[in-house]
Amino acid sequence: MHYHQYLADTAKAKYGDALARINLAESLAKEANKLAVSFGSYFIPSITPEIPADGGTAIVTLTKTLMTLTGEKRAEAQRENDLIYNAVPVAEATLPVVDKLVVANPVTIQEVYGSADVQRVIGPDMFAKLIPLSVHKSASIYSEEKAKLARAEAEKVEEADSSLTAALASLGLPAALQKWKDLVSGDDRAGSGALPRELEQWAEEIDDAGGVQAVDDSLNKLGPPRAAVTGDLAAAGQDLENESKECERMRVRNADITKDVLDLPAR
Repeated sequence: MHYHQYLADTAKAKYGDALARINLAESLAKEANKLAVSFGSYFIPSITPEIPADGGTAIVTLTKTLMTLTGEKRAEAQRENDLIYNAVPVAEATLPVVDKLVVANPVTIQEVYGSADVQRVIGPDMFAKLIPLSVHKSASIYSEEKAKLARAEAEKVEEADSSLTAALASLGLPAALQKWKDLVSGDDRAGSGALPRELEQWAEEIDDAGGVQAVDDSLNKLGPPRAAVTGDLAAAGQDLENESKECERMRVRNADITKDVLDLPAR
């Protein structure tokens, strides 16, 4: 950590801080190597199976490499400071805490693979002939929208079937049609083939009222009252709709007023 901060301080021309950092890094590396050597001498792989058998040797090698690196960098930094910068190393206790977020500068993937040498080494893109991910996403969205439309239409069909079944049940259909079917085929319950008394009674009432023409006249006379009632219902519906809109408008207005009152500072 201090070694990387030494590199960052050197890049920022903070040579006094950089020299103190590399001195501290070398000191910590020597201490780490000493502890690693002590650990390697007492390390028994059978007692700690979670650590590889060569774990002790690997730790000693890593700490020795770090110690050598920091020693070389310290000697180089000391020599350059004596010849060029003449900066005074700051005290170790006054060194600022290392911010882990700014120790190293991030490198984007475009910078790594943008070099011509890297492109020549890795060669052409092996996935160039594959279908792009954007096409897969578009196809997935299309399939989902198609399935959504199919589900919506299926729900509408089911609702229509339910409404039709309920309407037929309220009219007593298709069971009520069987009565007239038996009448047409002459298969009545009495077995006489005569018209039911109910139909004969209806026919007599129509004849007494003046026949079919009288029934048509009566139906025609119902036209104007029916139109008037329809107009009254439409006007009532419009009034109800206007009243609902006005109610909603006043509700929103009162809600805004209430919010403004609640937002007023308390006295």
